[in-house]
Amino acid sequence: MKFYRGMRSVLLLPVIQEGLKLASQPIPFEKLVERLIERFKRYSPSKEDIRYQLMWMLKHDMIEIHREVKDK
Repeated sequence: MKFYRGMRSVLLLPVIQEGLKLASQPIPFEKLVERLIERFKRYSPSKEDIRYQLMWMLKHDMIEIHREVKDK
């Protein structure tokens, strides 16, 4: 995984790595945020910190959003 020079201080590699593992199976976005906050609670990440990491991962096609289709 290669980061832009300016992103090294913003991206949290352990969170990204764990996010990739957790997102390998479909999981609701907020549940993923909660699990990452719990996993890294010793670093006191905010929801915004975790969401930023996940949105960066989405932007770079590292994870994807699955929408549940409901019958009408």
